[in-house]
Amino acid sequence: MLLSALLQLTSSNGLLSPLAKCCQRSCFVFFRAGAQVRTQAGFSPALVSAIPDHPAGVSIPGVGLFNGRIAWENVMGTRFGVALYGKNLANKLYANSGLSLCESLGTITNTYGDPRTYGIEVSFRF
Repeated sequence: MLLSALLQLTSSNGLLSPLAKCCQRSCFVFFRAGAQVRTQAGFSPALVSAIPDHPAGVSIPGVGLFNGRIAWENVMGTRFGVALYGKNLANKLYANSGLSLCESLGTITNTYGDPRTYGIEVSFRF
């Protein structure tokens, strides 16, 4: 779900555009996939048995993020623009994706989203 609000204010000094975004991602699960190999002698390697109580997959909980941006286009009647932005303004720690490597490496991994970031953008329109 994504909610956003954009307001555009026009004057002789340019266009001012404040933007606020709030996005919500629901929970999702990554399931592992595996295969079993049998030789002619009937040997079946079982790495799974070496990992007691391994999970069936990696569950990533839902998250809500708040981002903001304010842009000033056509600064003072020129072709320049300036913008200030911020992402993950609440500085939430959240998992972006996960991978279950229980069978092969005996571990579960997660990658995490970016922390709070902010900056300034300067542009010129040709």
